[in-house]
Amino acid sequence: MFEDQTFEVIMDRMLNSISADIDTREGSVIYNALAPAAAELAKSYIWLDTVLELVFSDTAQGEFLDRRATEVGIERTAATKAVRAAEFTEGVTIPVGSRFFVDNLYFQYTADGTLECETAGEAGNANISGQNLLSLYLGFKRLL
Repeated sequence: MFEDQTFEVIMDRMLNSISADIDTREGSVIYNALAPAAAELAKSYIWLDTVLELVFSDTAQGEFLDRRATEVGIERTAATKAVRAAEFTEGVTIPVGSRFFVDNLYFQYTADGTLECETAGEAGNANISGQNLLSLYLGFKRLL
């Protein structure tokens, strides 16, 4: 919303309000006096843009989204870890807690024979079906 409020634009606006008989070139006394204020104003516009992103529920994140949800009586639930099924080489015993790696994700083998992603959230739901798992347990010879 305030993308056009850059240091240069603010400086031009400030310098244009100075009398024409005063030197406003870069390096002049007036330019050097106004530059720090213009830089701070530009930073303020950046922060103002950020604040506007955080106050609306469709663009809010983290704590600010939690606060917006609370206003309407909703409590956000924490992200859960994805649980995936996997096929392993027949006859191979897999110890509970064994770790596997695929597509930049780590999974742990659970007691019920599934793999639980170590990263909470939607990352573990990625389309990785059919890919080979890299075992981080040296006792495995081959995985499907």
